[in-house]
Amino acid sequence: MRSAQPLSLVESGEFAALVRGQTPRVAAVRKDAEGGDVDGVFVMSTSLVDRGRDVIAQDGWRLDNYNKAGRGVLWAHDSSLPPIARFASVGVGAVGGGQALVGRGLEFAELDSYPLSKTVAALVKGGFLKTGSVGFLPVRFAFNAERGGMDFYEQELLEFSIVPVPANPDALARAKASGIGLDNLTTWVESALDSESTRLPRGLLEEVWREVAPPKVTVDLAPVRAELAALCLRVEALERRNETAGAQTPQATQGRAAAPAPLPDIDELADRVAVRMAELLGTDNGESNE
Repeated sequence: MRSAQPLSLVESGEFAALVRGQTPRVAAVRKDAEGGDVDGVFVMSTSLVDRGRDVIAQDGWRLDNYNKAGRGVLWAHDSSLPPIARFASVGVGAVGGGQALVGRGLEFAELDSYPLSKTVAALVKGGFLKTGSVGFLPVRFAFNAERGGMDFYEQELLEFSIVPVPANPDALARAKASGIGLDNLTTWVESALDSESTRLPRGLLEEVWREVAPPKVTVDLAPVRAELAALCLRVEALERRNETAGAQTPQATQGRAAAPAPLPDIDELADRVAVRMAELLGTDNGESNE
């Protein structure tokens, strides 16, 4: 019986190391495939030798459980989020002269209550994101020493994700220029970078962050620092005047024609100092995001 604990999702290279080292660990494997949504068909996996020198036998897919679960599509293997889309059907068919696992009838959950799904839908439909990624449980497999990769003969599909791998280096920049808002994607990337449980390589997340992060502008802090210093000196001077006024005795003040002028409001100046300090602390090393 399979363990009730969630399976760790590993790259095929790590899985190959586990196999070669005969490490007693059950793990699911993540593999990417670029194809995008073309005429309602999304290529999920192919039989070609991939960058990891692995080959997945397309006639070895076990799809029953995935189909019964509703054929949901995740975002970046993030199972903490609801599915962003679903397929009308999933199966193995002929694509480009070979066999491939394909999903048909991709339908996004374009709800106002789920803005991330709307953003990903716009990026996919606009051709800016084209990469999908399967998470599968290897059933029959062997390490191919000649090729230096894995041969997966039989595998159970656990999930499919659209992943934030841009179609080309400036794809996300072009998407933003075309009017597609990326704020939801930016928020997700920030959260993923802070998370220790993210299932994507950190290098990929950092690349996406560089594409979607708000531009930085340089802020001259010299005037702010000068004003802050002047306000602090003024507060100190007023505090000393208050102390001096409080220490005067009635005899010392007898015979004066008029009472001293009221002192300025120190609390108001202190509030101004606090505001300036907050502004200063909120700006990192002379730079600030817009």
